[in-house]
Amino acid sequence: MISDLQRSITAVPSLAATYNIPVGSPVPPRRQPCHPPPSGAVLGSGQGGGDLLRSFAIANGRLEPLAEGGGVPPEAAWVDMMSPTSAEERLVESALGLEIPTRAEAGGLQVSDRLVSTAGALYMSALVPAGQNAERPTVPITFVRTGDRLVTVRYSSVGSLDPFVARYTRGEASLAGAGDLLAGLLEVAVDRIDERLQQIGGALDHLSRGIFHHATNLRQRAGRRLPLGRRIQRLEAVIEDLGTQHELAGKLRESIQSLIRLTAFSREHAEDGLRQRLDAVSTDLHSVAEHATALSADMEFMLDATVGLIDTQQNKVIYLLSILGIVMTPPVLVASVYGMNFRDMPELAWTYGYGWALGLMLLSAVGPILLFKLRGWL
Repeated sequence: MISDLQRSITAVPSLAATYNIPVGSPVPPRRQPCHPPPSGAVLGSGQGGGDLLRSFAIANGRLEPLAEGGGVPPEAAWVDMMSPTSAEERLVESALGLEIPTRAEAGGLQVSDRLVSTAGALYMSALVPAGQNAERPTVPITFVRTGDRLVTVRYSSVGSLDPFVARYTRGEASLAGAGDLLAGLLEVAVDRIDERLQQIGGALDHLSRGIFHHATNLRQRAGRRLPLGRRIQRLEAVIEDLGTQHELAGKLRESIQSLIRLTAFSREHAEDGLRQRLDAVSTDLHSVAEHATALSADMEFMLDATVGLIDTQQNKVIYLLSILGIVMTPPVLVASVYGMNFRDMPELAWTYGYGWALGLMLLSAVGPILLFKLRGWL
């Protein structure tokens, strides 16, 4: 697909200049063209070596899984490919008469190339929530819609596909074709994003209680304040947790924006009935985007508050050390005076000189403390 677009662009100098592609630049060889099979023929045969290649038909408005391992049956309305091999790509291409983006092509797509309409097919890529225990919170997926068929190509587990299959296999909603399949997949993806945002919101509520109420509750239970070192360590752990949640929210915002662009592009090529459903998806996406923005604002506030609390705790230490230094200065001055040991110092032979010196040092230390108390500094 990408090589066809590049070949078309380089053939027209004005388009080549627009897309920053040098005229006459080498173009990767095009893969063998695919042709639709004759009517009634079994679409594909043989075994694939990929992680997953499954197909589904639509019967009476419900999604029905088709047998795996026998190719792509002619009644297949949706083909889901997970980490397909080259053989599986050629199998689906031959069966459906279109080109499937390879892993290298899908991974190298720029933002402007993720939504393409060519040869009667729509190629649309977006980021969607990953499955449970995935290394990354979002993964790319490519939707290829041609006629009444939909193909999904992915290279990681996607959290929204299995719930979608379960929902429409049970007949909770009616399906009419590839357009409904695409809209349904987008709706389930939006639901998954909202669930992840709700989880982030719950985690932020827990962190908020830890920031603003945890120390007070512990002091009430234990009857004493936590040591300063433990309080600072706890706040540092909160910052780490906030960083984790902020990163997850950022990935989900990227997913939301990619789905908004995909929905708008698909709406431009959709029929009236599907366009209304995509409008509803777009409205939901914008609502979820506002929720993500609000969570980001909450995280920024909590981060500022946590850093401020750490600074306050550290400033208290510096404040106390400063007061201690001021309180100790007069006694040190007295001790320095009486420690000079000059020959003509009258107090050296005085019987009560030692007690006098100690009392003078004590009074000189108490004086600044009383002054600080009167001023409200202690």
